[in-house]
Amino acid sequence: MNRKNTKRKSGAAGPALPAHTDWRTTDADELAKRRLRAREEKFRITNLDPAHPIFSNFEVKSPSGMTYRAEVRDVASRQFSCTCTDFRINGLGTCKHIEAMLLQLARRHRAEFKAAERIASPRADIVPDAAGRLRVERNAAKLPPKLRARFDGDGVQLEELSPEELMEELHACRSQSLRVSQDVQPWLETRAQQQDRILSRRAYEAGVADGTHPEHVTHSPLFPYQREGMLHLAFKERALLADEMGLGKTIQAIAACALLHHLGKARRVLIVTPASLKAEWEEQIQRFTGLPLRLVFGGRAIRSQIYGDPDAPFFTIANYEQIVQDSLDINARLLPDIVILDEAQRIKNWSTKTAQAVKRLESRYAFVLTGTPIENRIDELRSIVDFLDPAILGPLFRFNREYYQLDDRGRPAGYKNLDKLRDRVHPILLRRRKAEVETELPDRTDKNHFVALTPAMRDEYSEIQKRVAELLAITKRRPLTPKEQDLLMILLNMMRMICDSPGIMKGNPSRDCPKLDELARTDCDP
Repeated sequence: MNRKNTKRKSGAAGPALPAHTDWRTTDADELAKRRLRAREEKFRITNLDPAHPIFSNFEVKSPSGMTYRAEVRDVASRQFSCTCTDFRINGLGTCKHIEAMLLQLARRHRAEFKAAERIASPRADIVPDAAGRLRVERNAAKLPPKLRARFDGDGVQLEELSPEELMEELHACRSQSLRVSQDVQPWLETRAQQQDRILSRRAYEAGVADGTHPEHVTHSPLFPYQREGMLHLAFKERALLADEMGLGKTIQAIAACALLHHLGKARRVLIVTPASLKAEWEEQIQRFTGLPLRLVFGGRAIRSQIYGDPDAPFFTIANYEQIVQDSLDINARLLPDIVILDEAQRIKNWSTKTAQAVKRLESRYAFVLTGTPIENRIDELRSIVDFLDPAILGPLFRFNREYYQLDDRGRPAGYKNLDKLRDRVHPILLRRRKAEVETELPDRTDKNHFVALTPAMRDEYSEIQKRVAELLAITKRRPLTPKEQDLLMILLNMMRMICDSPGIMKGNPSRDCPKLDELARTDCDP
């Protein structure tokens, strides 16, 4: 995996950092890297609640064009929050946006900041608790009596109310000392989505049993393993389908989208695929569903209009190269409910512009499709899982520590803990091989079609056949020389090519190809 070079000289605002090729970083090293980036990169930071100069919420605009929200709950005990992915998964309790914000506060509000380093925040902050309830982080005594009665002596919400019900009471409170952390709303949404996944699948399967929901949402019935793949994608929400080539990953993804459309959970789908496969997706969607689609073509301005169309069709099909420029526009204008990544090994290198753009795409549902084996390519596996849910495998530096054996220079020398890695990704990964599902597939039917050569093809074939016959006659008297053996193989290959079309041979202008004409007349449906 590629790394930015973050090495600096000892004494330059801190101890020397390990070379970018050395993966043996400590948490202290990782914290130092984020502080270094906070000083070197240019951020635009705005206080969203100026009445509180320190213990407030801030908007942080990154040089990359992304905007994040950061929160200072307490400086002395370093209680912060940021909406960036790094903060959510790194386990350090900070990120470069937090560190940049602290630097600005220390410069602009020197006296208040120094006081905040010694004196706790005067606000009562409501945060999510690991026990699945809400908690008052400090100053519970400042809550109105009715609210204070909703929490126990440790500041943890009592079980008599659900977090959702308690939130209604908190929003009704007008206390200036009370603040609901920005972490609460995403936490509530995650809880709701987890519950919705369970109830939706249960309701759908019950509906299939009693006839209120169709078992198949595509024009043609799915094989049992394909239906399993459809349910895996639809009800895991963000999942990886890694079936062996030829088992119909495209069909399963289309079926999952159609199912979510049927259940009223998806209005728009973005399919990201290699440009060469866009037409294949169009054909498969039209074959298996009646849902409308559109392929994305044209320059940047035309593509922007496509994404902003208020009457956009259900499926929008783009290629990876377009996403490099369009990801932020897609998030703002198309607002897809589902993002499908086809041939997902295209994002195996986490540092490429394509990968970075793809990982900026936002949607509730995400389906990743790949037929390339990834069990023995843990860097590729991590990159793909990182798109689906970065929290599953965590930050890169912890991943490297846990699953790579490092040599004395900090470079990867092998793998370790692979059983643990498989267990981590098992809930979102579904991979079947043909040998595992062959009993569900229809029996193979072979049909032989004999196609006559055109007169021109027959003449060319006969000329080469004569030369082959001459060489074969020599073999009755003596072995062929190496040069004659090579010539014989060339002539035999030319005879085979003529049976397809003489035009595939260099310099031959013929366009005769009776096999294609026969194929057009043949019913190839299973």
